[in-house]
Amino acid sequence: MSGTCLPASSRWVVRRGGEPSAYDLKLMSAPDTVERSWLGDVEVPPISNLDLTIVSLPPKRWRRRSTWCVVFSGLAAAFASGHPTVLLPVDVVLRVVVGLAFVEAASRARRRVVRRSTMIVAGSVLVGAVVSPISVGVVFALVLSLAGVAVAFVATLQDDRSRWVVAFAGGLTGQAALRIPTALPERLPSAIAGFAFVLLVVSAWPNQSRRSRGRYRRIGYVVGGAAVLATVGGAASVFLARADLENGLSNARRGLVAARAGDTSAATPSFERARVELLAAHDTLGGLIALPARAVPVVAQHLEIVRRLTGTASEVAATATQTLDGAQLQSFRAEGGRIDVQRMRDTDVRVRVAEQALRRARAAIHDAQGPWLYTGILQRGLRFDAELGDAQRTVEDAHRVLDVVPKLLGIDGPRRYLLVVGNPGEARGTGGVFGNFGEVTAENGTLRLVRLVRTEELNKAGIRPDARRISGPPDYVARYAADHIAPIWSNVNLSPHFPSVARVMAELYPQSGGRTVDGVISTDPVALAALLKLTGPVSVESWPEPISSDNAAKLLMFDLYREFGDVPGGRKARVGLLGDVTEAVWKALTSTALPPPATVGAALRDSVAGGHLKMWSTRESERQYLDSIGIGGSAAGTIGEDMFGLIVNNADANKIQWFLKRSTTYDVSFDPATRRATTTATIKLTNTAPTSGLAEDLIGNQIRKPVGSSSMLISAFSAGALQEATIQGEPFNLTQAEEFGREVRSAWIDLAAGETVSLQFSYFVTLSTPDYQITLLRQPQAQDQDTTEVHVHLSDGWVPSKLIGFSSSGGQFDASVAATGPNTLVLEGVHRTPSGG
Repeated sequence: MSGTCLPASSRWVVRRGGEPSAYDLKLMSAPDTVERSWLGDVEVPPISNLDLTIVSLPPKRWRRRSTWCVVFSGLAAAFASGHPTVLLPVDVVLRVVVGLAFVEAASRARRRVVRRSTMIVAGSVLVGAVVSPISVGVVFALVLSLAGVAVAFVATLQDDRSRWVVAFAGGLTGQAALRIPTALPERLPSAIAGFAFVLLVVSAWPNQSRRSRGRYRRIGYVVGGAAVLATVGGAASVFLARADLENGLSNARRGLVAARAGDTSAATPSFERARVELLAAHDTLGGLIALPARAVPVVAQHLEIVRRLTGTASEVAATATQTLDGAQLQSFRAEGGRIDVQRMRDTDVRVRVAEQALRRARAAIHDAQGPWLYTGILQRGLRFDAELGDAQRTVEDAHRVLDVVPKLLGIDGPRRYLLVVGNPGEARGTGGVFGNFGEVTAENGTLRLVRLVRTEELNKAGIRPDARRISGPPDYVARYAADHIAPIWSNVNLSPHFPSVARVMAELYPQSGGRTVDGVISTDPVALAALLKLTGPVSVESWPEPISSDNAAKLLMFDLYREFGDVPGGRKARVGLLGDVTEAVWKALTSTALPPPATVGAALRDSVAGGHLKMWSTRESERQYLDSIGIGGSAAGTIGEDMFGLIVNNADANKIQWFLKRSTTYDVSFDPATRRATTTATIKLTNTAPTSGLAEDLIGNQIRKPVGSSSMLISAFSAGALQEATIQGEPFNLTQAEEFGREVRSAWIDLAAGETVSLQFSYFVTLSTPDYQITLLRQPQAQDQDTTEVHVHLSDGWVPSKLIGFSSSGGQFDASVAATGPNTLVLEGVHRTPSGG
């Protein structure tokens, strides 16, 4: 057969010996189909010793069917969800090109290669559909991929006249490749689609005419060169914006630190400088020099996330400037007993605007991230997102403060609170026996202490104690009110759960000669000492020296009893002095210009953490807020997690708990697979009281026990079921009850002067998750000297991904918690290591 030119006006099939297989024009020996459409001429070289038949097929049918394949693929690709760049028109064009390229490559490729390509894409879509939530997009991708496989198999059964069927299979596969579910590991969908396309291109390339191959090469050179030039422009814009970006972020961080400290004068200019510098960087990154780079896949994503970092940071800085400029945080300070609550409410509006800006900023950062980001850029974006997250939480906390505090201060109407002052030297569940009480009123931000008298008056006023009734909570009533112990005010706070105690006090107060209240505030000498950090020392006529934050707690819980002792009139003088000090502190608070809220919070942090300052409201939303900031006094912890605490209640009617020292060790063996833990709590109680030399109110008692001895009711609260209890190594009989959803075991013990006793409790605990979390039930103490050691051992093969309050040593997780330290410890993200099975 001599050399022949097959014109482009027809579609030709070169057959060998009349058989249905065709001859490969390039390899000269491979049994493959050589077909041409209207795209160009096919040169058939001279071939000897072969019987070849050139068959011309009708061109119009081929053109029509192939055209429909191209149209279908281009239109469908335009509506796919992939975003290779950050410019929507460019993304649409690139998706259309990908769809057309799959059709063209499949029309030239070997049929078995097309079949393999469709199976690869279908397999990835199937796996993605299994791990993804069911959606219309996932179902559509699955249908397209399976249809592509079916058509590809049908094409293998057709003769050479049905080449358009192979092109149709390629179009279906291209559409499925553009829609592989993104639930698969990042970059994998794009990698699979690219691999399937490369298979088709490698097989189809030899079957292109020389003219077509030259055309594609020229297009590739032009596109590649333009992409390189655009990338250089993008890199130049980043380099030019770098200084403004780094300076802006540094100023924004300085502004945030100053704002948290309440230093508006430093925060506002820092945020303003950050806004100007970040806006300049954003304009540079969005300028003409960087615009072409936004049309280059992968490069566009890197440039966009940097641009959005600057844009969102600039917006946040501008919002922070506006918020602080109108906030006037100094107006939140108490001056003359009044806080400008209307200013707080107005500021809340600005804070909500800042919160929305932060949400938009984080959303913009998330939208700009893609699977092909360079790790360094991605980590920078994630760090900035984490900083925005911290700022967002700070703003959310500020919103809650500005929403709830004005209500507590009477912006919507007058409020009345019962104020009780306890003494942890005579232990009770929520701290100490209440010696004084008063009423605090709040109206439109103005606070007044209406009265402050001895709690004994509450037992005498109103109806008689045995006729008073408590309606709830049910667990409190069952445990403390069955024999009328609780209606006596010296016993009202036996429970460690302050919300229950406060509810009972709010119900008892009107029955004891008082009026209906909107909440309860509990304080003690430790909290009064913390308040003196804000006001400075106070002086009272009944004491010769100034009373400061350094000496107030010891003075009110020990020195007064030692000074006045058992001398005639000593008790009256001591009681009067306690009232004088409390009133002096209150007067200082309401007449001094207090520092910003952040400084107030720092001064009171330990007192709140130690349970010395608590507050309860009759409104549920306000109680939730008070609990969230740790001042609500809840002892319940989280149901489904571990919890332990030993509560002491004094039975001597003295202040001997000033001398009580205790330490707790809590050992845990936890199996995350079964969520079962075996725990052992060891508590050592030491009575350091002397047997003489001090007043009877300190070391004496009213139950005819030896001087210096301590009689107490101890109650062990736990999330688990008690297996064994011992005292000094011997079996320990305890009564069983339940309170706030926890098991409690109680018993009376006597502790002689100088004696140490060891208590041990063993439990089985079932947790709700493989993570380990424990709440340490805390009782306010006279000197806050005790510590709790927690040691957790996980089953072999299990490790946590995050430690909260713990440190790791030799496969064990340890925590040493002070009396004012965090009361919640967590081993988070506990998982099995590969070596652990």
